[in-house]
Amino acid sequence: MHHYNKALGVKCNFCHAKASDGSNKMDFASDEKPEKASARSMMKMTNKLNQKSFGSKKGEFNQAVMEVSCNTCHRGKSHPED
Repeated sequence: MHHYNKALGVKCNFCHAKASDGSNKMDFASDEKPEKASARSMMKMTNKLNQKSFGSKKGEFNQAVMEVSCNTCHRGKSHPED
């Protein structure tokens, strides 16, 4: 998950809600925050783009030779620039 933090320039609480027990812990299973739904949608979009445009071309260490990632658009910002 740390690559998402870096690509969007955010911390875990950007997508994940705090636990409802009053502690400072995160409730990672919660879908309370709309940002989490947006993140899931964006992950599906990038997966589709990578499958359609780059197929199963793999390079060294089984990594895609080229791929779209969060950083492609976000470049360290929570909301990509137009």
